[in-house]
Amino acid sequence: MASARYYIGVADHAYVQAACSQAVCLFSGGTKHLVADLNTGDRVAFFAPKTAHDGKPLEQFVAIGTIAGDVAWQKEWTDWNFTAWVRDCTYAEVTPIDLFQGIPNWSRLFKDGRLEVSAEVFTTLTTAMGAPCSN
Repeated sequence: MASARYYIGVADHAYVQAACSQAVCLFSGGTKHLVADLNTGDRVAFFAPKTAHDGKPLEQFVAIGTIAGDVAWQKEWTDWNFTAWVRDCTYAEVTPIDLFQGIPNWSRLFKDGRLEVSAEVFTTLTTAMGAPCSN
């Protein structure tokens, strides 16, 4: 089994909440290659720049998850009227944190809606959010 990889994904909080409640992970509106290349055991932290698409600024890390499924699959999101490629994902109970407050629009650095980070960076996030180092 390959070593776990670590990612930060960017999505509005409403989308992250929906993904958490349905135990799935998606990036960049459900782009297939961004979830298809994940491995079981990879870890993801989600940063929410806003509460919703037309919502208020939030700028918080809001979720930590571990990829659980072996394959990407398509899911219908009836609330938002779109279909997205997803992976099964388990989420830890966490406390949201404001790690990058005061750096305007830093989340735009994520061209694909996700960024691979080191284990050290990910451990810093999980510790700050009160999540276990692994799910």
